[in-house]
Formats: sequence, C-alpha cells, structure tokens
Amino acid sequence: MSMTVAEMAERIAGSSDGVPAGTIARQIRNWAQAGLFGDLTLRGTGPTAAQIFEDEHLVTARLFNILGRLGMNVAHFEVVKRLLNNAPLTEYPVGRAYRRGLPFVLEQFRAGQTDWRLLLYTDTEGAIQAGGFDRDAQPHPLVEQTGPIVISIRFAAICSRLFPSAEEASA
Repeated sequence: MSMTVAEMAERIAGSSDGVPAGTIARQIRNWAQAGLFGDLTLRGTGPTAAQIFEDEHLVTARLFNILGRLGMNVAHFEVVKRLLNNAPLTEYPVGRAYRRGLPFVLEQFRAGQTDWRLLLYTDTEGAIQAGGFDRDAQPHPLVEQTGPIVISIRFAAICSRLFPSAEEASA
C-alpha cells in the first residue's frame, strides 16, 4: 500500500506511546534524506514532490523509531538496514536463490507465520556486530560471543499495530 510521510507518521504514532506524528514525520524525512529507505518513488516533480513509501518502508521506519528510543542513531540504522536485507538462513540456506529478508518476512507474516523476530547482536560499546530475522527466539551462541548484548524485537508486535485489520495484513 502506497503512503506519504504524513500517512506513515500517523500509523507509527498510533503505536509509539505518545510520540507526536509531527516528530515522527521529521524523523522519517531525515532517514529518507540519509538514504536509509533507498530510492523512493516521487509523486509529482520538483523539490517539493511527495515521497511515496510502501509497507516495507513503514516497518523499517517503525524499527528505526524503536531503536532510536533505545539510543541508536543513523549510523546504527545503516547497519540495521543492511541486516533487514538478509534472508533468513533457515528459510534459504547458503547456495540457494533467495529473496531479500524484510519483504520475505512481511509476506510470511501476512500468510500467518507470526513468530518472526529481528535479532541484533551488539558489543558492550553498542556497535552492532550481527543480526537478522529468525523464527527461533534463542540467540545464536557463536554470534553471541562477538555480540553479547542481544536485542530481540518481535515482528508480530510491530506489524499487528501497523496493520491492525485483517484486510490490510493480507493486502
């Protein structure tokens, strides 16, 4: 579903415990300007043309919103964005063709597999060492050695608030 910054901000504000939509809209514009959403479609021409976002961008923005509240910044978000593009190894082992991570997980969520999590492994200084989507809530012991602090975000908790109706979730 295509949406503007304002529409995206309203949806995120509804799940952000009192953060005003205007604040979230400014964050989204800053993240877009930093290139964190990749190339965006424009509605219109010129410098004031509206940027058009899709569901994948909405989920990404909500994740950035959550992680920002945990003290992370744009440098962290650049790493997280790369991790969101990783396909889960349990679904697509090395050597097989795979689709990008977030679109795949969003499709799986819509098909009823709601047990996905985003796991981020950070060191004691807060630098993200590894991460990605997994259906297993247990941190991986080898990765945990380099990133002993594990942030686990349930995908269902994010998506059920962003896509509250059954019609939207299956769109």
